[in-house]
Amino acid sequence: MSDEKTIKLTEVEETLLEKIQHNFPIVEKPFDELGSQLGISGQEVIKILQKLKSEGIIRLIGGVFDPRKLGFKGTLVGLKVDNAHIENVVERINKCHGVSHNYLRDHEYNLWFTLIMPTKEEIDAFIDDLRKEEGVISLVELPAKRIFKIDVRFKVKE
Repeated sequence: MSDEKTIKLTEVEETLLEKIQHNFPIVEKPFDELGSQLGISGQEVIKILQKLKSEGIIRLIGGVFDPRKLGFKGTLVGLKVDNAHIENVVERINKCHGVSHNYLRDHEYNLWFTLIMPTKEEIDAFIDDLRKEEGVISLVELPAKRIFKIDVRFKVKE
């Protein structure tokens, strides 16, 4: 699978990652509040978060909203892409702001991504354009019939 190096976290880093996943304080000075909870300064919290971001452990800190409640539509898309064109197709997909996840898989359908857009028509237009992309052999769209879970929490501390 991945050749990425595992990074050992300090206890403070672990605790901070636990807290920011679903308990990020909505206050005037959230980093000071987190620091107070951890026994460090708000500036130290920011330095730790910057370090974890530079190491690729944190991708972003931001709000998460439920697109369905805002009327957005979503689907899962599987592509069968010629290996010689994977990078170009990935680049094309990743330019779309409605793509939240994009994975290369060891499967006949080797590229999978989730797509969320304001309307089904926008999804259809994006998919129609993607079908024409050089190297795309086949595409399957799998809209959700029922959502069972849309939340993720990573247990960082043992």
